[in-house]
Amino acid sequence: MAEYFLLFPDYTIAVEDVLERENMVAVFGHASATYRGLTAEPGNFWRLPAAWKGIIEKGKIKLWQVNADYALILDIMTKKNKLD
Repeated sequence: MAEYFLLFPDYTIAVEDVLERENMVAVFGHASATYRGLTAEPGNFWRLPAAWKGIIEKGKIKLWQVNADYALILDIMTKKNKLD
């Protein structure tokens, strides 16, 4: 997980809705960042809808899932790595 924040040091989550039921939480909103903290030029910045699901057991997170279409992020990483 720490490696992810090295790639996207300004990773941000904008929460729009939260649902809770028993030991489960679901979060809906948007995630955004710039690849490797480079300037937010049009080809380097991404923002996309995302959903997060957490299962809590004995006061700890047992399961954490992130659902989003990462195609744009992979495209940015591929293009930027070719330039390096």
